[in-house]
Amino acid sequence: MSTKNSNTLRKEIQKMETLERELQEGKPKTIKIDYETWLKLQNLSKKLNVTIKDLLAYAVEVLECFESEECFQKRFWYVFKFIMSYAQYRYAFYDFKQYKNENYVKYQLQKRLEEIESRLKVNAEELRKAIKDLESVNGDGKKLAEINDKIRKFLINLLIP
Repeated sequence: MSTKNSNTLRKEIQKMETLERELQEGKPKTIKIDYETWLKLQNLSKKLNVTIKDLLAYAVEVLECFESEECFQKRFWYVFKFIMSYAQYRYAFYDFKQYKNENYVKYQLQKRLEEIESRLKVNAEELRKAIKDLESVNGDGKKLAEINDKIRKFLINLLIP
């Protein structure tokens, strides 16, 4: 190997070792992005009231989840199961208010809520409250729409960690 190639290789190894040491010490790194992307990051971080660093960390976390089919499929599966149980519950208690297996329908929806909380490690209290509110709708379409919106927002946030 020539001396020039050997020196270049040695310098590259030293750069890598320095970079690795700095990363282990927690020193921040600089990334180069175009101005338009920087503006988008700046605006979004202000809108969400987070630092750009936290915004990028969150974006990477979400992308990793979507890259991992298992993570996304697991979340999607529980959202799907909940939607099916909610539809059955709504059919039984709001749309027709006559259903032979009322206890079974309530049990299934409760079970879905517990699965979401235990297996996805989230607090589903907001979802539980929306379901309870459904019992007092009494034909009020506006109230029903509000409840559906709460449930939809919760489930979207569940899909996108």
